[in-house]
Amino acid sequence: DGFADDEAIEVLKKLQIKNNYELRNNPLIEEAISKCKGLPLAIGIIGGLNLQNNEDWNDITKKILQKNSYSEKCHPNYDFDLYATFKFSLDQLNESDRKLFTSLAVFKAVQIKVQSIAIFWTEYNIDKVKATNTLKYFNQRSLLKFFDSHSPYCVLHDLIIEYLQQSSNMKDLHKKLTDGYSKQCNGGLSAHQPTDYYYQYLIYHAIQAEDQAAIVEIMKDFKWMSTKIDKDGTIYNLCVDLENAIDYLRTNEIMHYRQVSQLLQRLQRYESKLPTKRINLIQVLLMLACDIDWIRERALELAIDDKNNNKYWKIAELNRNEVERKFEPSKSKKIGITDNDCHIAASNQSSGNLRIIGTENNWKEAHHIVIMDYKTSKTVDQITLSSESIEKVAISPDGYIIAYRSDKGWNVYNIENHENHEKLKFIRGDSQEDLFFHELKFCPAIHNNSIIIITLSEDRKKFESDCQIWDSESFQCLKSFLIPALIVKTENQLLPAINTDEGLLLESINYINSDIQCLALSYGQMGGLLKLENYDLKLWINGKILESNFHPFPSFINYFYELNVSYNQQLISIISKNENSYEVYIFKADKGELKSYIKLKSSDPPCKSMFIPGTDTNRFLLYDKTQSLNEYDLQESSFLWEPLKSDVNDHLEDDELLNNEEILYYSHAYIKKYPIGVQLTKKDKSYKLKVMRCQQQFHHTLEQKYDECHIFDDFESVVIIGKCDRKVVILE
Repeated sequence: DGFADDEAIEVLKKLQIKNNYELRNNPLIEEAISKCKGLPLAIGIIGGLNLQNNEDWNDITKKILQKNSYSEKCHPNYDFDLYATFKFSLDQLNESDRKLFTSLAVFKAVQIKVQSIAIFWTEYNIDKVKATNTLKYFNQRSLLKFFDSHSPYCVLHDLIIEYLQQSSNMKDLHKKLTDGYSKQCNGGLSAHQPTDYYYQYLIYHAIQAEDQAAIVEIMKDFKWMSTKIDKDGTIYNLCVDLENAIDYLRTNEIMHYRQVSQLLQRLQRYESKLPTKRINLIQVLLMLACDIDWIRERALELAIDDKNNNKYWKIAELNRNEVERKFEPSKSKKIGITDNDCHIAASNQSSGNLRIIGTENNWKEAHHIVIMDYKTSKTVDQITLSSESIEKVAISPDGYIIAYRSDKGWNVYNIENHENHEKLKFIRGDSQEDLFFHELKFCPAIHNNSIIIITLSEDRKKFESDCQIWDSESFQCLKSFLIPALIVKTENQLLPAINTDEGLLLESINYINSDIQCLALSYGQMGGLLKLENYDLKLWINGKILESNFHPFPSFINYFYELNVSYNQQLISIISKNENSYEVYIFKADKGELKSYIKLKSSDPPCKSMFIPGTDTNRFLLYDKTQSLNEYDLQESSFLWEPLKSDVNDHLEDDELLNNEEILYYSHAYIKKYPIGVQLTKKDKSYKLKVMRCQQQFHHTLEQKYDECHIFDDFESVVIIGKCDRKVVILE
């Protein structure tokens, strides 16, 4: 908003150096203010000129009225030439000051410490004292804002930077900035202790300068990266810098981008485990990237030269087993604060930025429902609660409707307006009702590209439970049907329980409507897919629909802790709970039947799983009890999907694939262009080595215990390692 006339005159008076020119009731002043529409930036620039006579005011008024086509294109909403105001002010500077001010076009419109500018101006023989005085002078002329604190800094308006960049050789300025910084760092980038600006934007300036040598040097300086993470308080900004560097190096066909990609992937994989304060990146990389030659060699060089004599063989909160997991996550993030922050859900990435809903300080006196941007980990909205403890959360695909279940039931809000969260109610018939649900999930309606909500009635103590499907826009109930609230397993059948004192209680429900309409149900120790075509609860009670309608999940799943369906409805994830351990299974489904599966191992107990919706690849999130959110790419070649035999749905206990063998280690490689996988398994006290080539499997019974198996590209042998008189056994 622009200044009123009186406000604008007060600003002009404050900027006057000499007070012998009358500003009030002056037609020339009023005309100039009117032409500028009281725009604060323009009024400030004009005030900094310290105009003292009618001739000067006439001159400036004429100049700002001469709006040309370029000015019209850049600022169509202004009736005057804003750039002419800037030019008039710059023309009043002497040549030296004009050159210094114009050079500031290289900086971003953020807080810039005087020290950062002084480093840049060393080429002009300007030290920190001279830089401070010069910036104060520019402040008097309203060309920038100078803040004289214990650590003085200045800020340039983005429109002034935009104007300066038009007439500047920006590539040359960026090169001078990076060169000026390098001169301060004779012992390497981290030898000098510059201001935060250089840690935040050095990569940006090096890319703009097309300074390939500087980019490569920065990418090898792990000490500099450690300090950057420490100053930023997050690893996200460093990852963005690495991504931008990779894009530049790849575009310019500089092979070093492959090395930077390796570093970025390893940092993203273990992001949730890395501290953001006092991090020693050399120490971290020696532990987590020791298998990457160039990173190991560079980290060892820096470790040997470290004058602080840090110890590099211990890392807090990091376990060596993290590197030896069967399937590694591609990324990881830290979300939540306490052990009770164990509930999250994801929006649809195709609707915009991927959002995660979760909790902070759940079960404590003051806790929050938080909605975060997955990429940046920044909170975009939150709901503060005082007495309700959160049991479950959900978020709509577009990220604008959130739901959470507390001990008082489910609450649903529209959060599109951050200032006013609108509470929503479900409509059944002609009235709005406060309905109490046990389960609430957002599901895609595949065939008409809409979104539906599926709910499960709270009262599950009866032998039947009401499942409802709602339209997510009108909150009208579209249809409902009854499903067994309890289920019992007889010798040959799974039947609904009609006695509430027996049977397994219905815990979770998911809706699938892609190839065929069905429900994915879990009953604690039992679960399966219920096809809805010709479904009738009464027929099931009479034992007439088991084979055609209900397909149980495999019997090796002991207890269904959590069940989820992917957004394209082709994958189903199950967290299975055994006595003191958890296992994660992912199944491929087609037309209501399971076809194959993989098993993920997590070093920490998982509490929530979800598929990232709206993506071309099958990206899977696993949230564990350490508040680590790990991302897996299920299309990676390292995932070897195990086929399920057709009789798996009949729960045959002697199925060879489901014989409860424990997979101890897995490795894969390409030999003569064929993918080969090897597994080291254990059943009871017997150890086996399985070799899988295409659809073929070969089994080798081992005479003793082994711990690892390895196979390498185009090396036609399997290496198995165990505690056998410190020997490495090679099995041809």
